[in-house]
Amino acid sequence: MAGELGLWSTVLGLTGLLMLAVLMLPAARRLDFPYTVLLAAVGVFIGLLDLLTVSAELPVIGDFFAALRGIEITAEAVFFIFLAARERAAYDHQFEDGFLPSATYRILGEQLDDLTDALRMGGPEAYGRAAERSLRFGRDFHVAMTLQRRFGITAPLARAVADRFARLSGARLALAEVVADGLAKVRELVGAEAGEALQQRLQQRREATEAALESLERQYPDYARRIERRLLQQGAFRLEEQSYRRMHADGLISGEVFGDLLQRLRDQERELEHLPKLDLGLDPRRLVAQVPLFQDLAEERIDELAALLEPRLVLPGERVVARGEQGDAMYFVSNGALRVDLDDGPIVLGSGDFFGELALMTHQPRNADVIATGFADLLLLRTVDFQHFMAGNPDTREKIEAVARERLGIDERK
Repeated sequence: MAGELGLWSTVLGLTGLLMLAVLMLPAARRLDFPYTVLLAAVGVFIGLLDLLTVSAELPVIGDFFAALRGIEITAEAVFFIFLAARERAAYDHQFEDGFLPSATYRILGEQLDDLTDALRMGGPEAYGRAAERSLRFGRDFHVAMTLQRRFGITAPLARAVADRFARLSGARLALAEVVADGLAKVRELVGAEAGEALQQRLQQRREATEAALESLERQYPDYARRIERRLLQQGAFRLEEQSYRRMHADGLISGEVFGDLLQRLRDQERELEHLPKLDLGLDPRRLVAQVPLFQDLAEERIDELAALLEPRLVLPGERVVARGEQGDAMYFVSNGALRVDLDDGPIVLGSGDFFGELALMTHQPRNADVIATGFADLLLLRTVDFQHFMAGNPDTREKIEAVARERLGIDERK
């Protein structure tokens, strides 16, 4: 019983402390008193009460203050919570305007809850770590990747990429609002120095979100433009609706006409309720045509090669091959960029390049790590198919072997 009482007193104490910190902000404004000084004064008052409860041996209140002693509540943490509330309001508006699908809206809300919980439990540093986690590719995304790579099923991966587009686009818009509006108000309260620290942390998260979205936009520029057009259309619908409401309020149109206009607008909005479908562009023949090495091949050879190659989408930061592993395939870069970490320093591979052929030709382990610097479309050629392809395409084989000799450092004149 005593343990349950102590637990409930701790929970109530934490809730009360957070509510107190929130309520102190309008009080500071009315008193024209620095919020941080007021927060410190309340902390001193709580400390005095703590001493009184210890001397009076009041167990329940003592448990409450024991919980408070284990928590560090700073002005920075409180203001981050205010900014999180501003971010949540931005998501609410995006959902109401039809920009965010319900599933995306729910996930963004859950991520924001995780950020706020991390802030409460571990402070701004924990907030930063939670922000990094929110940008990682989750379990569902990796399941979709596995389905595409093992069974050639692309629909789940296309949906996962489209959902990531929607989440990052929504987060970018919301963070822009927080930085432009909410942060300015907070800076007025905490002063220039503390406000600069807040802005730096928030800006880091905003830049990381921008970088993640830009990586997607570079890989799928056509889809990015469709998402942008969708956002502009939804904004135009909002303005059009406001115009109709003003005209109706001013008596310029009748209620019947007003209802017809709104219905027509709703019909148009329903067409934008769902995210556009995303084509991952993993059609083997299309990818083969983008590799300069194969551009001189006859049509029948391209068809034959497309049947041998496996398309693969790789993610930013993904290790495609690892030094020391036994090679079972070579890779052609259809588009994107990858970094090869060699002993002499890294080199960058781009569209039209290939790698992994040395392990197949020399039967030696991989001699370097190859890591994707962004999204990339690769064509994978397995060992057995590699031998068949090389035997049937002597001109292409000569080009691959020439690059292999160069990479091995063999002087053909010897």
